[in-house]
Amino acid sequence: ETSGASADVKEIVKHFEPASITKLNVADIPASCVTKGKVKSAFKWRDKLGENIFIATETGEIPSSKVYSEVELSDAHVYAYHFIIQENKVKLIRELHDFVSECNFDINASFIPETIQITDLNFDDTGEIWMMYKTYCLSDVSPSDLKIIMFQNGQKYALRGSSQIDWEDGSVDGGQFKFDEAFGSSPESFRDFAKTMWNQHKRGN
Repeated sequence: ETSGASADVKEIVKHFEPASITKLNVADIPASCVTKGKVKSAFKWRDKLGENIFIATETGEIPSSKVYSEVELSDAHVYAYHFIIQENKVKLIRELHDFVSECNFDINASFIPETIQITDLNFDDTGEIWMMYKTYCLSDVSPSDLKIIMFQNGQKYALRGSSQIDWEDGSVDGGQFKFDEAFGSSPESFRDFAKTMWNQHKRGN
């Protein structure tokens, strides 16, 4: 059933994504698109908003600014930026920042690269920007925090939950998710796409 849903979503994206989506190298990103972290993914495309640029970045594990006794603590951040270019000026219309801080165990805040994509599922010639990422500070094998975020024309939609761990004895930890209010009142195609993405990428620490 899940694989069938995945095929359906791929078919939707194939037919309805905005035209001329171009993957950008770091050197291709305009200097006026100011970001933090290291670029992990960047795209540009045109829709009824004009020329769009999306950039996803990560810091990786970095030393925390706070120190307690002699314990070494770490932080990790993810950022995402949606810019539009109007009259040769770059305007930031939506930004995401999430992080883990003051961690002295295994730490991670990172995007799942293949989930970063542009669609137009509701036929309005306005790109929907999808991304999924995980965050955790763990000392054992436990579910991590997992989120799907979608931007459209400055609006943010969020699905939040935890990754799923399938144990050898057949038991399962995590895997649940919840839509925010924006997704709850969005077109059904948005929720279907998000659920399919979740099922494809929810497993693992």
